[in-house]
Amino acid sequence: MRFEYSSFSTDRLRRVHQRVAAQPNWVVRAALMTFLLIILLPIVLLVLVAFTLAILVFGVLGLVHRLTGLFPGRHGPLGDRGNQGRRNVTVLPRQS
Repeated sequence: MRFEYSSFSTDRLRRVHQRVAAQPNWVVRAALMTFLLIILLPIVLLVLVAFTLAILVFGVLGLVHRLTGLFPGRHGPLGDRGNQGRRNVTVLPRQS
């Protein structure tokens, strides 16, 4: 038996390249447009939807945060702003 080494991927890529290079220009354009419509367009649309939803969600959350800060007695997540959220803590000034 005689075996010849042949790289399957190299031979296959060479055949694919020759086949694509031999195609008319309209076929290549049609394949490119199909790729753009099937793959790239949905990705771009998903990114735009995600961006729009992020703006909407963070806008609503910012508005809620601002509105809760308007009521007296509510000081946000850190508690009283005078002691910066510390409870039962005494902060001593540093001795130089």
